[in-house]
This record gives sequence, C-alpha cells and structure tokens, in this order.
Amino acid sequence: MEDEKEPTLEELRARNREWQEQFSTVMNHQGKGIELEKEKDIDGAISEYKQAIANGEKATLLSLNNYLYSMERLMVLYRKIKDYNSEIAIIKEAIQIATEENLYRAEEAINANPECKEAILEAVETCERLYDVENGFKKFYFYPHDVTKYKKRLEKATTLLEKK
Repeated sequence: MEDEKEPTLEELRARNREWQEQFSTVMNHQGKGIELEKEKDIDGAISEYKQAIANGEKATLLSLNNYLYSMERLMVLYRKIKDYNSEIAIIKEAIQIATEENLYRAEEAINANPECKEAILEAVETCERLYDVENGFKKFYFYPHDVTKYKKRLEKATTLLEKK
C-alpha cells in the first residue's frame, strides 16, 4: 500500500482559494435571491436560488450545507406561488442529497467511533443527533440533516397538488 503524500502548503492554499471561489459564487447567488425576495421579485429570487443550487451541486469542494438554504427557500417560494410540481421536485432532490450526505457522515462517524456503530445507524434512520455530554459540553458523534422535515413537507405538497 502506497502512503498518501501530505499536501504542501501551496497545495493547501490553492485548495482553499478554490473552495473560497466556489463558496463565493454560491453565496452571491443566494444573497441576490434574498434581496430579490425582499423586493417581492419572486421569479428573480427563484432564478438566483436555482443558480446557487446548480453551482453548489457542481462544486467539487462544497457540501449540501453550503446551498441547502437556497433549496429551502425554493420550497417556500414554490408553495407561495402554488407551483406544487416544482416544490415536490426540489423537496425530492433535497431528500436524496441529504440522505446521501447522512450516509456518508454516518460512515465517517462509525470509522471514528466504531463503538457507537449501532447508535449511529439508528440515528441515520431517525435523523436525530447523537452526542455525549463531557465536562458540560456536547461531544457530537453524528449530526444528520433532518430528512424527516422534508418528508413531511413532501406529504403536504403532494396533498396540495391533489386538491388543485
């Protein structure tokens, strides 16, 4: 087995610059979406949030956390304009991506804390945080995205679509 080479300081700086560029692009679109939403320009806000999500999804160094807010705002805006098909589509996408990230996080948590494997696997199912309190502070083993809230929203959006 070949040892992985430690990155040089210059490689770390380059990676950091790349992350910053990706993050800034997503945040710029998200910020514009927020401003347009405040100005009651729903279509403009939707467009900016979609761009934030698209850039977040194609970014190689960002995680769902970096663009999840934009997904959640789209859910709200689509509901507001009664575009339930689009709302359902973005909810399903959020569920899929959040579930994948939860499984990745669970694998990482199990590797770091194999003694907690069963509790971590249960937490994946319930979407509950897993932690201990040490010296008055919470030590998190697993911190999942709350997929259950998206599933509840999906049920409501589906019901609204059926009533339409």
